[in-house]
Amino acid sequence: MRGTGKGRELLQEIMRQIKLHFPGLPIEIEAQFYAVGYYKKSGFKAFGNPFIEAGVKHIKMIHDSMQKD
Repeated sequence: MRGTGKGRELLQEIMRQIKLHFPGLPIEIEAQFYAVGYYKKSGFKAFGNPFIEAGVKHIKMIHDSMQKD
């Protein structure tokens, strides 16, 4: 599936649903470290130090709150 744009479409829909149902709340994720650039393109910012989860390097990322239009 990589390189097809499906991940971007899915993330956009998830963000739309969060904005609709949870306006004003920040979004926190634990991203695999190799995907940091992908999430940064959608407005996430990395916080803290990388950590290992299930043998894979991760980092906490936060997207500022989104308000309903």
